[in-house]
Amino acid sequence: MSREEFETRRAGSTQSNADVRVAEAAVATAKLSLDFTEVRSPIAGRVGRAMLTLGNLAQADQSVLTSVVSQDPVYVYFQPDEQAFLRYAELARKGERAKSANPVRVGLATDKGHPYTGTLNFINNQVDPATGTVNLRAVVRIRIAYSHPACTRGCSSKVVPTSRPY
Repeated sequence: MSREEFETRRAGSTQSNADVRVAEAAVATAKLSLDFTEVRSPIAGRVGRAMLTLGNLAQADQSVLTSVVSQDPVYVYFQPDEQAFLRYAELARKGERAKSANPVRVGLATDKGHPYTGTLNFINNQVDPATGTVNLRAVVRIRIAYSHPACTRGCSSKVVPTSRPY
């Protein structure tokens, strides 16, 4: 084999290897693009109406496709007045309330009493000067939405902080 033929074959082999790498990169790009055609919600819950349908252009981080409302757990936001909040905090300071559990009882507007139990998991760090209230959030693990099919995001609820775990 002559030197010239060897160099030609080696250049052909190098070009073929480069072509294989280009084709592998194209396959990887196609797989990645295919992954972007499927949308998955990071939470489980009830899906609202579709804002875009088949054929509409969806743009990443700009297009809202739908909304998903968590059903388990259910987050209940409420705003007690400053005096009620301070009384509840005083019970904790005196040791007359469960310190770590922060239990609450919750009922929907049509419920008799407060049949659901939950745990306070967020207390805002300031009182709203316009309303004199503190923002709190409770987590209710019982599937209120399944026992109350009409319950949806924005439903009114009644919340009672308790001094002892339920």
